[in-house]
Amino acid sequence: MLHNAIYTLKSSGLLIAELAVSIKAACRIDLRNYPNDNQTCFIFLFTPTYSASSVTFSTFSAMLSKESLQGSIGFSEQSVEEDRSNILNTTIAGGFKLVGMNVQRFYAYGEFFTVNESVAALFSSIANTVLRYEICLQREVGGVYAATVSIPIFCITAMAFVAVTLPNVRISLLLLVFKIEFIFIYFFFHFSIISIILMLLQNDRMSKAIPADFDSEPFCVGLSRFLLFQLVIMLVFRVWFALETDRLSQLEQKKLGADGTSTGQSSAILPQFVLRFRPATLAALGHFQFFVRCLLAIEIVLVFWLLFF
Repeated sequence: MLHNAIYTLKSSGLLIAELAVSIKAACRIDLRNYPNDNQTCFIFLFTPTYSASSVTFSTFSAMLSKESLQGSIGFSEQSVEEDRSNILNTTIAGGFKLVGMNVQRFYAYGEFFTVNESVAALFSSIANTVLRYEICLQREVGGVYAATVSIPIFCITAMAFVAVTLPNVRISLLLLVFKIEFIFIYFFFHFSIISIILMLLQNDRMSKAIPADFDSEPFCVGLSRFLLFQLVIMLVFRVWFALETDRLSQLEQKKLGADGTSTGQSSAILPQFVLRFRPATLAALGHFQFFVRCLLAIEIVLVFWLLFF
């Protein structure tokens, strides 16, 4: 804590000391509504070695001005503009804008607090003056949130949505799989897998960007984790859809009966509850895929609304 003082001696003998105090204090913040969150920080100023009979703090109205944070009160007018500039740099660089302050005086004696001066006067020899500053901050994200959170998450989700919902299975697989041939080895890179990797990196980056001192995680972090889990489910669905399409295509080509007895040993070893939910025709499989597309389309609109509004 750094401070400077200006002393004024009145004709009555009253000595007035004006202090400009710069305090660095930790503030626990609630990130649940990030980036639309407003934070409130509390700073306490007290005299542990001086009783109220010796030193008494006063909630002077000038202390409520923004300039008082940087020491403009009681100093030369030349430094006022510099202090205002420092305030803007301090709050904007930190991602917040100072929107208001409030100060309240307490008297502490032992384990008790009071705001009543007459009560404090009875214990003036042991009571200490305590000032509680309430600082209200409003977040100023600008383009940082869009560049680091909303746009990456939405683009990754949209890319996975396109890869999963293409109507033609073969065309979709061509888009999902980048096939590079080296003599006898094939390397397959899926859009879905790439999306999962990108989402993992995005989650890791957001987790590291969260301040160490917080009460709750931002909603966007929870949404990103949910989308990561969904990407894994979408990848499994796409593989299952391709396998089921091949199976039903073979059945229709052989013009087998509806009993499905020629599904072979691969169907015989499957659990009964899996066989019960397997589509019987390509049309049924197409209806199921259409239902999944509708759900994903609704979800991507909701994700866009949650991230940008």
